[in-house]
Amino acid sequence: SYKGDAVQAVKCAIDIGYRHVDTAYLYENEREVGEAVHEKIKDGTVKREDIFILWNTHHPKNSVLKALKNQLAALKMDYVDLYLIHWPMHEGDDFPNDKDEKLICTDNLVDTWKGMEECVAKGLTKSIGISNFNSQQVDRILSQAKIPPVVNQVECHPWLNQEKLLAHHKKHGIVLTAYSPLGSPGRLPVDKNRPVLMKDPTILALAEKYSKTPAQFLIRYQLQRGIVCIPKSRTPERIKSNFEVFDFDIASEDMETLNTLGILHKYRYCTFDSKQSSCQMDFTCLWLAWELGSSEGEAAEAVKYAINVGYRHVDTASVYENEKEVGEAVHEKIKDGTVKREDIFILWNTHHHRNSVLKALKNQLAALKMDYVDLYLIHWPMSFKEGDDFFPSGKNGKIMYTNDDIVDTWKGMEECVEKGLAKSIGISNFNSQQVDRILSQAKIPPVVNQVQTQYSMYKRQQNKNIWIWRSLEHHPVTFEPKQVECHPWLNQEKLLAHHKKHGIVLTAYSPLGSPARPWVNKNDPVLLKDPTILALAEKYSKTPAQLLIRYQASIVCIPKSQKPERIEANLEVFDFEIASEDMKTLNSLESQQKFRYCPFDSAKDHPQWPFKVEF
Repeated sequence: SYKGDAVQAVKCAIDIGYRHVDTAYLYENEREVGEAVHEKIKDGTVKREDIFILWNTHHPKNSVLKALKNQLAALKMDYVDLYLIHWPMHEGDDFPNDKDEKLICTDNLVDTWKGMEECVAKGLTKSIGISNFNSQQVDRILSQAKIPPVVNQVECHPWLNQEKLLAHHKKHGIVLTAYSPLGSPGRLPVDKNRPVLMKDPTILALAEKYSKTPAQFLIRYQLQRGIVCIPKSRTPERIKSNFEVFDFDIASEDMETLNTLGILHKYRYCTFDSKQSSCQMDFTCLWLAWELGSSEGEAAEAVKYAINVGYRHVDTASVYENEKEVGEAVHEKIKDGTVKREDIFILWNTHHHRNSVLKALKNQLAALKMDYVDLYLIHWPMSFKEGDDFFPSGKNGKIMYTNDDIVDTWKGMEECVEKGLAKSIGISNFNSQQVDRILSQAKIPPVVNQVQTQYSMYKRQQNKNIWIWRSLEHHPVTFEPKQVECHPWLNQEKLLAHHKKHGIVLTAYSPLGSPARPWVNKNDPVLLKDPTILALAEKYSKTPAQLLIRYQASIVCIPKSQKPERIEANLEVFDFEIASEDMKTLNSLESQQKFRYCPFDSAKDHPQWPFKVEF
C-alpha cells in the first residue's frame, strides 16, 4: 500500500475490534503498523497486550534475532506476539538469485528455527511459528525444536482447503492460519486467465443464502473450521464488513458443499513461481489484513477503527512496511482508554538466519514502539539470501536461496520468547511435515500455523470488544497457532487435523480469497463469487465475507481490510450460526474447486517450498 495507508487501516481495524495484525518485513510497513498501534494504545482503545503481530523470512540462524530486533525497532515495540518463518526457503532480506538466476535455497530449516527459539529466549517474541511449510517440513522442525511452532500460515480457501495439512497440524497442536482466504483478488501481476474464487457459483449462492457477501461467507467458513483467517483489506468498509460474521452459522450441509469445492477446482494462488512474477506479487500474498501500498496513514486509521469496533488481533509483518503505523494506532487506542496493551495481539519474523531473528524482532518492536509482541511467526519455511531486498534475486531475476535450517531459525524464535520480546511463537505456510520437524526439536512448540484458507473460527465473548480463538476454549493457557492460507477452496482440513493432534492453532489468512491481491489474474476464480457461498450468504442475510468468517471450524480468521465499513462488517458475525447441512456444503467446495491464491510459485524449486506435499 502507499505510505500511510497501513496506519489508517490498522487504526480502523482496531477501532472496529480487530486485535490481530498480520505483517512482515517484506511489506515494508512496520513503522506504519507500529504508529497505528501506538496511536490506539495512546487513545485508550487498546492496551499493548491486546495486539498480536509479526514475520520472519531471513533463514540464516545468525540473522533471525537481528531481523526481529530490526522489526521491533521499526514497530517501536519491545516484543512481538508471534514470529514466523515466512517460507521454508531461505530468502535473506529479499529473494536472492544465484549466477544462473535461480532462487538460492536452503534445506537448513532446523538451524533457522534455532534462531527463532533464541528470539523467544530473549523475550522478543511470545510465540514462534512458520508459514508456507508443508507437513514434512513441519515434521522436520518438530523433530529438532525445543520450542515447537505454534502456527503455520498457508494459503487456504475452498479451492485449496488444506484439509490434510490441518489434520496433520491438529495432531501436533499447531494452529493453521489461512492467508488468501478470498482467493487473493487484488494480487499483482494480474493474470486474466486465473480463476476467481469469489466468483465461484457455489460460494456466491451460499453467500446469498445467508444474506452475506462472498467474503463474509468465506471468513465465516474459516471460523467454523477452527482455522485462523487473515483476509486482506485496507478500506474501512471492508475491514468492518469482514468483522460482521458472528451473527450467523453456516449449516453443516453447506459446510460440506464448501469442502467439496477443492475437488472440483483445486487452485493455488500463491505458488511462488519466480517465472511469473514481480516481488509485488509475492509481497501481498502474506496478508497484513490490509494491503501493501496503501496511502500514507491508512494502516494507522484502519487499526484504530478496528480497535474501536472490537478487533483485538493485529496481524502484521516487516514486508508490509507499516509497523510504525500499526504501533501508532495501537498506542493511540491505549492512550484514549479504548484498550490496554494486553488486549492487542501482534507480529512476524521474515529473517530465517538464527542470528537475524532476534535482531529483526527488536527492530520491529522499535518501529511499533512496543516492548514485546504477543505472537511471533516464521513467515515461510523457505529461507533466502540476506540483503536489502525482501526477496533478493540475481541478474536473471530468479530468487536467491540460502541453506539455513528451519529448526535453527526456530531456536532464534525461542530466544525471543526467553528474552521476553514475544509471548508466543508460531509459523506460517508450513506443511505438516515441516511442522513435525519443528516439533521434534522445539523447546517451545509453535502455538500457531497461519495458512491461506477460507475457513476460520473466531468467537467473541459477550463484550463485543473481546475476541478469543474458539479453539482456545479447550486450551485456556497454552496454544500453538500456525498461519496458512485457508478458505473453502483450500480448507486445510488435513493440516487442521494434524495441528489439533499437536495442540497447534490454525490461523487462516486470505479467508475471503484475497480479492485485493496485487498479482490478481482476472481469470482466477473469485471465492466471494462462488455460487454456493453467495447462496448461503443470502440465506443467512449476510455478506459472503461474513459467512466465510462465521464458518465454524475452530480456526483463527484474519481477513484483510482497511475500510471502516468492511472492518465493522467483518465483526458482525456473532449473531448467527451456520447450520450443519450448510457447513457440509461449504466443506465440500474444495472437492469441486480447490484453489490456492498464494502459491509462491517463484520459489517452487526451493527444497523447502511447502506445497510439494499434500498438506
